[in-house]
Amino acid sequence: MVETEHMERVTRDAPTKAEKIRILHAAGYSRNEIAAFLGISYQHARNVIVATPASWRPPPLPPRPSAGPPLAGEDEPPSYCRLVVVPDGRLVLPASLVRALGAPPGRPVPWRMEDGELRLLGREAGLRFAQDLVAEHTSADPSVWSEALVAQRRAESDRE
Repeated sequence: MVETEHMERVTRDAPTKAEKIRILHAAGYSRNEIAAFLGISYQHARNVIVATPASWRPPPLPPRPSAGPPLAGEDEPPSYCRLVVVPDGRLVLPASLVRALGAPPGRPVPWRMEDGELRLLGREAGLRFAQDLVAEHTSADPSVWSEALVAQRRAESDRE
């Protein structure tokens, strides 16, 4: 029942059946679920999904209801949840989690693998991580870098 309500909500403004199929696929629904909901064949859903142009982008979608433990409030990011992997391999994140990461559409999200865990980093955490990586491979005294750079530039200037 909850799934059907969600499917109806995300496809409400879609002008064609093909667009509904694309939107439901982007929301993480399987071809069987899409076919059953729209009253079409599995093959019809598959053909539309396979023929979807790479440039097609779904409209903003509310997160798909989870069968797992209840999530935190709409504005509060969950401390844990299960993510949906859609057939093309993308993960679908709850909107509240994306907001908490400070990740506007089209912007990259820093991440790292650590002990078998995928860690998504917010902007500040990503910046700290990058600074730590650079610090590991450089001198502890930044004045050494600047002095070397100034000396290099002066030598180039003298040659010219």
